[in-house]
Amino acid sequence: MFLKLHAVFSLFLYAAAFLASTLLASSISRITDIGNLFDFKRFLAISVILSSVLILASPRQLRGARLQPTSIVALLTFFILGMISAINSAKPYWGMVELANCGLLLIAFFTCCICMNYVSKRSLFRGVYIFVAAFSLLFLMQFVIKLLIHMLEAKKPGMFSLISGFDNPRILNQLQVMLLPLLLLPFITLSLAKYQRLSVFLMAIHWMAMIQTEARGAILSLTLAGALVLYFNRAADRKTILKPLAQSILVGLALWAVLIVVIPYLLIGETNLRFRTGSSGRAELWLYALNSIRDNFWLGLGPMSFAWAEGKPLFNAHPHNSSLQILYEYGFLVFLVLLIWVTRALHIALKKIDSDLHRETDTVVLFSILSALCYSQLSGVIVMPITQLMLVFLIALYHYQSNTCNISIKMRWVIPASALLLATFIYSTYEHQQLQHLKMPRLWQHGLISPK
Repeated sequence: MFLKLHAVFSLFLYAAAFLASTLLASSISRITDIGNLFDFKRFLAISVILSSVLILASPRQLRGARLQPTSIVALLTFFILGMISAINSAKPYWGMVELANCGLLLIAFFTCCICMNYVSKRSLFRGVYIFVAAFSLLFLMQFVIKLLIHMLEAKKPGMFSLISGFDNPRILNQLQVMLLPLLLLPFITLSLAKYQRLSVFLMAIHWMAMIQTEARGAILSLTLAGALVLYFNRAADRKTILKPLAQSILVGLALWAVLIVVIPYLLIGETNLRFRTGSSGRAELWLYALNSIRDNFWLGLGPMSFAWAEGKPLFNAHPHNSSLQILYEYGFLVFLVLLIWVTRALHIALKKIDSDLHRETDTVVLFSILSALCYSQLSGVIVMPITQLMLVFLIALYHYQSNTCNISIKMRWVIPASALLLATFIYSTYEHQQLQHLKMPRLWQHGLISPK
């Protein structure tokens, strides 16, 4: 009983951290000495991971995730070649810091899996749905309040002016591509069926917000991921997902047209209606990364090296493309290993949808993971602290109670010690003298690193 309560409490801390670092961040960060939202989120993410490893102190036997041999090989290759790349880079210290953060995220995956194994499937997914619904309702409240203020002050709603709690509104879009598919849970889980209408409305709110913030990449990612999931799904089950998605898109478009276009036009006499067609500087960053990869094709220029790269067309600390980021920083060998590993894992997962071994909840969780991976090709999903943690949580959720093994006494000492060591190492880099005071986050808000 104590173990179950500890597991539930740890998962509750994850949910609380997500809310505290997003919609409630502006209010909560004021009571801390941390100067900006991004650094507050990084501290919060690391602290939650540290708190979750306490479950390993339980005197009872624990069960966690058993990694497949291919996963072990891929991860070992990543860390070994990553360390070699870091040692040979211009900034070995910062390369090791990036690898330390990756190690901490791996620990987060293991502890999430352990916690989830001691919660029933019904309770776990009910809790996930309650969290996503609560996040969506809080977001709706903030959105409506901001919109009313704009109307009372006769202001046109800007692209990001209705969003609060995010140092970068694109982080909201990164979370939306992962959270929106989870709102489909009532359509495939009988215990949540009474919330189907609420889900359609909440999904519509997210579609409206994505249209308002001109999140073209997020909409495209959800579309591609949804198409993949529907293609591999049973023909009889496709309608279960497609119908509520289509309904929510139509309602979202209608809400956007009424609240963002028509009403402001009637009250103010003008609107901010426009459609961007440019790449927002991404194309230039990608070309720069592709041209620079040749400098060290096999091992890359070192983990986090994009943060101190010279001659970039923009000051961004990452290229807004996970594939190019891995190629640039870790090299072709690591990129090839990870590409084969991820492609194989996704192919197995997609083929499993149409098999008798498939769990109905896997569909929406896989939808969320695929959406995040698609959006990582256009945004910093694998860089931002809260989206990193959310993606790790979703992967652990997909592996819920599958292929488990007993956690040895030795590992129950090694994992917490490693987490504490890695977290201390990362904490020590806060406000480091080499961090330039330009708001281009990578690890911390001042994410650019002096090239000298």
